Amino acid sequence: MIEKGRPITEADVRDIHRLVVGTTLKAEAGRYSQHRRRIAGSMVVFPNPVKIPDLMKEFGQWLSETAASAETAIEAHLRLVSIHPFSDGNGRTARLLMNLLLTKDGYPPLVVRPEDRADYLDCIEKHQLHEDAADYQAFMLDRLNASLDDYFRFLQPPSAPI
Repeated sequence: MIEKGRPITEADVRDIHRLVVGTTLKAEAGRYSQHRRRIAGSMVVFPNPVKIPDLMKEFGQWLSETAASAETAIEAHLRLVSIHPFSDGNGRTARLLMNLLLTKDGYPPLVVRPEDRADYLDCIEKHQLHEDAADYQAFMLDRLNASLDDYFRFLQPPSAPI
């Protein structure tokens, strides 16, 4: 999936989900949910399960036609978690997809740290409820910049002893 020029497809997204939950939810790994999905404590209403195959086909078409870039990766993550096609593992699948797209474009993986989780979820929910992605995009770009800083720090040669 990571090779340059190879488009990411809907089937790839299902394969990523299969990897994410395959050992814990074998019967549901890579399969779209047939049930309504909710997140405890959230007012977000996800698309009706009957609509998921068409939404995912459209998403897969968009993915396969869109060049890998930081912007595409961040948008793909938001689109996938907003469709929320799986019974479980949607966030993990979306983050892996995002990082796959980032890697294809030469970026290091974007890390959402445990201490950032509440802000991360709030930004996503704000978009889902109010169609306002500004905070989400700012948050994710900030996390990407932090990941780049960490990556460059790692690549710096050690300081010479004094």
